[in-house]
Amino acid sequence: MNKKQRILIVDDNVELCTNIRDILEDNSYAVGCANNGKDASTMSQKNTYDLALVDIKLPDISGTEVVREIASTSPSTEYIYITGYATVGSAIEAVKQEHVVSYETKPLDIDRLISIIKQIFKRREVEDILRKYGILFDNITDLAYICDTKGNVLFLNKVFEKMSGHKPKEFIGKSFAPLFDGEDLKKAINIYTRTLKGESPIDEIYFKDTRVLCEYKNFPLRDNKENIIGVIGIARDISERKWLEEVRKSLMIKLNHKNRELEQFASIVTHDLRSPLVNIQGYSKILEQAYEEVGYVLNSSDSITAVKQRLACTLKDDIPEAIRYILKSTSKADSILSSLSRVSRLGRAELNNEQLDMGTLISDVVDIFKREIKEKGVTLEIDELPECGGDEVQINQVFSNLLENALKYLDPKRPGIIKISGRKEERQVIYCVKDNGIGIAPDLQDEIFEIFRRLNPDDKGGEGLGLSIVRRILDRHEGKVWVESEPGKGSEFFVSLPG
Repeated sequence: MNKKQRILIVDDNVELCTNIRDILEDNSYAVGCANNGKDASTMSQKNTYDLALVDIKLPDISGTEVVREIASTSPSTEYIYITGYATVGSAIEAVKQEHVVSYETKPLDIDRLISIIKQIFKRREVEDILRKYGILFDNITDLAYICDTKGNVLFLNKVFEKMSGHKPKEFIGKSFAPLFDGEDLKKAINIYTRTLKGESPIDEIYFKDTRVLCEYKNFPLRDNKENIIGVIGIARDISERKWLEEVRKSLMIKLNHKNRELEQFASIVTHDLRSPLVNIQGYSKILEQAYEEVGYVLNSSDSITAVKQRLACTLKDDIPEAIRYILKSTSKADSILSSLSRVSRLGRAELNNEQLDMGTLISDVVDIFKREIKEKGVTLEIDELPECGGDEVQINQVFSNLLENALKYLDPKRPGIIKISGRKEERQVIYCVKDNGIGIAPDLQDEIFEIFRRLNPDDKGGEGLGLSIVRRILDRHEGKVWVESEPGKGSEFFVSLPG
């Protein structure tokens, strides 16, 4: 059972005392009455009262004396002065006393008096809660807070300053709203209003000024009658945890991407190496057969002329052809292994990241292809390019490969045009190498970035490494490459890099 709040009425008007007592008891308070200062002092020594309503003018001693006597034995008691002889001066002097919270004149407005008493006890209850939780919350590493039903902050522990960038005193008694903005403010208001409805919501919200991300857990704050009188909560800094989750997620995405890439790589390399190996195997058997035939002929009893005739075809055609194809196949296998070595070295090379002047870098790239551009009559347009971050040598290789690719696949039916442009977007820079060449079919636009993939291997030379190297370099720079193209109309290769 909840303990009743105790009120002492001190007034020499017995009828008034009785009437106020009855009304207060109807409001579930425990009430005592004293008609003079002596009785009031005696009663306060026997019982502890939470609140005393004291008439300033009493038959034996003044009300102020009564307050001092009660305060000597009950320091937590608060007081409301009631009087029929009020003056501005007496009111000011009265409320100067410690723990005097109000000054009411007779005839009393009972409704107002009841309202004041309820407010006093509600405040005292909140203060008791704050004292209790203050001791507990100041010894934890999470942010603890208490708000009233109007959204005003009543309590903040010392962790608040570290998380929000503000001192607790800046917000005590004020709204919590300025601590947040945008979607985070909406979230804060949402969990606050849900808590006042009896829920215990949880959400992740950023502080506006520090951008510290916290997980907020709210609970309804209830009085001894189970009425919701505010919100109490804990906020835990999860910035590092969230960062680690994002890093883990990013690493998992990269790992899955690398696994898929490795599967494709293994499949492509197996296919491309199998062809020369099959040739070597087939022509080695031809050599073996030729060797057996030569041995057989040499060991036969045929005449020299007959032996020469039988060996002529083998020595003139079969053996040279087999040797030629074996050498060609070993050269092909060596080329594939050399390409794999280049790709492998690319992944191990240390990055020397710096801010790059892309105008100068592209100018250096163009110088390499100046002769080919002139011979093919290509119009080259270069816009003013924003800076980006990256390794100068590797980013040079990216644009060298893209420009080489654009020149290689120009449409011979029309004059070639190549344009290089760039733009800043938030924290990244996007460059574009655009051509009016033969274009790329939609079903090939992903495949062209795979190792050893060429757009048209029958017509154009090369190992099919250029675009694969571009993608690998950009992966290491936390960048991207993609293509937008239509057959017969040309291609646009886009590169994104950190700004």
